[in-house]
Amino acid sequence: MGIDLLVRNLRIDLPAQLATSSFEKNKSPENSRLLFSLERLSIASGESLALCGPSGSGKTTLLNVLAGLQRHAAAKVVWSDAHHTHDLMQLSGAAADRWRLHHAGLVFQQFEIFTSMSALENVISPYRFDHWRCPQAARARALDLLVQFAIPATAMAGTLSRGEQQRVAIARALVRLPQVVFADEPTASLDPATAKRVMDVLLATCAANAVTLIVATHDSALLQRFSRVLKLQNAQLVNA
Repeated sequence: MGIDLLVRNLRIDLPAQLATSSFEKNKSPENSRLLFSLERLSIASGESLALCGPSGSGKTTLLNVLAGLQRHAAAKVVWSDAHHTHDLMQLSGAAADRWRLHHAGLVFQQFEIFTSMSALENVISPYRFDHWRCPQAARARALDLLVQFAIPATAMAGTLSRGEQQRVAIARALVRLPQVVFADEPTASLDPATAKRVMDVLLATCAANAVTLIVATHDSALLQRFSRVLKLQNAQLVNA
């Protein structure tokens, strides 16, 4: 059920390519700095990969590029399975959105949950963007994930702690059993014991369903649990 990744010729400069203001966009190339350069990266279907490195090294940026949330026309970010191949850098914004909806689960640092909805409604919310159909099996899976994460299904998300909201976001990423899960600091708001339980569920669910898992993390205690660990260091991605 997983999906393979091949990345080529990815170079990220700051602020030139990630500028958000007109002032930044008008800066000369001489003032930009290399965040990282990646000639080639391959990730096998079903692999669990951790991205580590100091703050500001580009972990979140790389995760966003691999998910097609940031575009760099000169690069290739190609996801392929037995039936389809997609270069996310060549897709339109709408097509990239559809790819993520049908193939990916995402856990953002800020969770991006709906505070006016219940925990269960948040977990099954990806189905609301897919013709509003939530199969009974998916609803049962959502309820099971919430039980494993010790979150009351009917609790309003706005009343939950940050750690509880983070667990809701992880359950949402898993509920559709996507081909790939991208998780940005998925244990940042969790105490060590809870982080271990959550990672048990995340890793076991992905392994059981051949889901490719890519996690950006500062938590060195997690690294030994992944099949591969890569570190962003001196603008390069190296084996850790």
